[in-house]
Amino acid sequence: MYSGWVYDASLDTYPVEAPDGIIDENDVPMTYDVNLNGLIDFSEFEAWRADMVLLGLATEYAEPLWIFNIADLVLTDQTHHQ
Repeated sequence: MYSGWVYDASLDTYPVEAPDGIIDENDVPMTYDVNLNGLIDFSEFEAWRADMVLLGLATEYAEPLWIFNIADLVLTDQTHHQ
C-alpha cells in the first residue's frame, strides 16, 4: 500500500550531473523564488507543486492504494518517493 506524492521523473533535476531520485526544493526552478533570497521555501514549493499537478506531472494519493495500481511507482525505484 502507498500514500503520498508521485512525481514524473523528468522533475528530478538536481544535481544536474546525476539527479538524486528525490523531488524536493532543490528541483524547483528559481523562477518560483518570490522572496528573491536564493532559497525555495515551503509556500514556493507548494506553488510549484500545484503547477505540476495542473500539468499532470504530480499526483497525490491521500488514501492508501495498492502500489501496483500506481503505474509511476511500478516503473520507478520506489525507495526514493516520499
